[in-house]
Amino acid sequence: MATGDLDKSAFQHYVGQDFVYLGFFMRAYELTLAKCEGEGMAELNPCSGLHATTTTTTTANTTTQNALLQVREALSGFIEGVRVEMGVQVGYAASWGVELSEVEASPATLAYTGFLIEVASSPDTSVAHVFAAMAPCARLYAFLACQLAGAHGGTWHASPYAHWIASYSAREYLDLPALSERLLDGMGTDADEGALAALYARAMVLELAFFDAQPLGLGKGGAEGGLEAA
Repeated sequence: MATGDLDKSAFQHYVGQDFVYLGFFMRAYELTLAKCEGEGMAELNPCSGLHATTTTTTTANTTTQNALLQVREALSGFIEGVRVEMGVQVGYAASWGVELSEVEASPATLAYTGFLIEVASSPDTSVAHVFAAMAPCARLYAFLACQLAGAHGGTWHASPYAHWIASYSAREYLDLPALSERLLDGMGTDADEGALAALYARAMVLELAFFDAQPLGLGKGGAEGGLEAA
């Protein structure tokens, strides 16, 4: 992508799959926001584990309410951010000749989105569980874009894929995974750590599989498979 050698058809395929993925990703955030609608008390609300001790004191209740408000505001911002990102993908689709209405989700896309929706919709999961499952997406995108920009200096600006690299390596975007991870760090308890780590690891495996499933036809000879060709 940074050198511009990635075949057009490979990027077209990615744009279609990413658009499908983003629709489910936004739905998962919406389901997570719904988990935060409730009484505001830790034992009654799926937003439990926000490091606020549940007591009847005014101070503890206020702390919990503030934590809930912070998470709700962040989720609303994430949802709006995904809407904007989907708009960008619509623009990509138009400029790259991708008919989004004809895109069929690949097995890797279905596996990843199915996992996210399952975690987000389960009555047995907390907001912390969903954050753990969703955090790897933005983090890996940020990592890849920054790696591409850093490894190729300023030469990537001449690539037809420069907008993608610039978008996902921009400070405005990098703030999103940082915020998600900061909120996740403030959720849960030691008892949840193993479950959260397992969800994060599973999501990262599925995220990597999503990228590995994209065809990587290269302009110089062509190639298939893997992030190594990025």
